Amino acid sequence: MQDVAAFLDTNVFLHCEWFEHVDWPTHLGARRVVIAVPTVVVRELDKKKYDKSATRRVRERARKVVSRFEELSRKDMRADIRDGVEMWFEHCEPTIDFDSNGLSRDDSDDCVVASILDFLMRNPNRKVVLVTVDGGLRLKARGRRVEVFAPKADLMLEEEPDPRDKELRELRKQLLELKGAPAELSLVFENGGSCIECNPEEVAGLSEEDISSLMESVRTKFPGMAASSGIPFAFYDSHASRYSEKMERFYEECENYYRADSEHQKMIARAIRLSLEIRNQGAGNADNVDVFLTFPDQADVFDEESLPGPPEAPTLPSKSWMPDITFPAMSELGGLSSGTSAIAEAVRAVAHPNEPKLSFDSETRHKVRVQIRSVKHSIVARIPPLHVVFGSWEQTKSFAIECRINAGSPRIDEEGQLHVVINKG
Repeated sequence: MQDVAAFLDTNVFLHCEWFEHVDWPTHLGARRVVIAVPTVVVRELDKKKYDKSATRRVRERARKVVSRFEELSRKDMRADIRDGVEMWFEHCEPTIDFDSNGLSRDDSDDCVVASILDFLMRNPNRKVVLVTVDGGLRLKARGRRVEVFAPKADLMLEEEPDPRDKELRELRKQLLELKGAPAELSLVFENGGSCIECNPEEVAGLSEEDISSLMESVRTKFPGMAASSGIPFAFYDSHASRYSEKMERFYEECENYYRADSEHQKMIARAIRLSLEIRNQGAGNADNVDVFLTFPDQADVFDEESLPGPPEAPTLPSKSWMPDITFPAMSELGGLSSGTSAIAEAVRAVAHPNEPKLSFDSETRHKVRVQIRSVKHSIVARIPPLHVVFGSWEQTKSFAIECRINAGSPRIDEEGQLHVVINKG
């Protein structure tokens, strides 16, 4: 038997029996074995220490091997590791021409093969064997007349279960348990309780005196056309007469606009905005959930999209033959501040399949239905904000909301009340 130089692939250090415990001369049929460790193997092991895609055992094994390499290489880069086995550490990169040998420096397998060819150039009389569990690397080596050895099954470590597979098994087990667990639904305000305090505002609006003053400003700023004297101006007089008629209608529309805008601002100020949530504190999921809300008869209920907006401003007639122009904002004439009647525009986003859907009673505005496809356990489903508007400030008072929750799977039918306390200044 002759001496053998064995190049161990990275995977042999990671997935086979600890290299110092293996009887390499017996496995390779040699008198003595020199384990040659090329620089590429050290680099690959060093990378494995921090490879998050590798298992914990592989990362720990890589750390242990690199640490042992440091200990063994302290004296002349060589060390006896057991009877008949010596380890040499290559401290230089291979100097062969990669291109002429059909190899790439960017490929770790090619670098292993290049290290072997470089060793043979320096030690032409030595027998060299590549020890690897990688079939692709064995093919590359054989193609360049390098002898290969595949470790037997008794040298391989048992395959470590992937922790991700273990996690999936646990999750499947939990899922089966949850399917038989009950859901526990509750309807609450955003503060987590069944009672909330609100502070609507009372706005006086415009008095008849205010409207008269505003109309005087309108008539002053936008007067009609005075008639001319003399027959040559008959055409002008005809046009002025038609314009004046339009302006009278405009003044009437303007006065109606002021009254409507004043009522709208009063309505917005006393509107009560409510944010509700459906909570599932049970261990199971609830599917096909319906929530029915009944508010006082004197109230109208709106969502963000259906809440009435401010009235449309009248159109100012044009003195020429050009089309009429839009009347300027009331704030330009000294009316109420437009800020008090501003409403945030509804966000028209693409609805998620599980987004709560609102529908209102076709005959009244005080009954609301909320539909949700599913409420998972430990999840909060937020209902789009609702605006409750009473007919007047005097009617605006504390009230209760009658609630009913239905679910198809598992079957749930529960009733209750939510309470809104109104604080008037």
